Amino acid sequence: MNRELKLLFDANGISIPFPQIVLNQPTEFKKSVSKKVVQGAKEFVEEQKEQSKHLEDENE
Repeated sequence: MNRELKLLFDANGISIPFPQIVLNQPTEFKKSVSKKVVQGAKEFVEEQKEQSKHLEDENE
């Protein structure tokens, strides 16, 4: 019966989509970053950590 339904659908141009997963190779970035930029990023992260320490307590 499944075969008959498939042939009937094919004959009438009916397709049934199914979930698909597409896997891609991760892109490799080979760009160097200056020490000044790295230090600035670290400082920013530390600043954000300090500023967000007690946010959970305030939102309760």
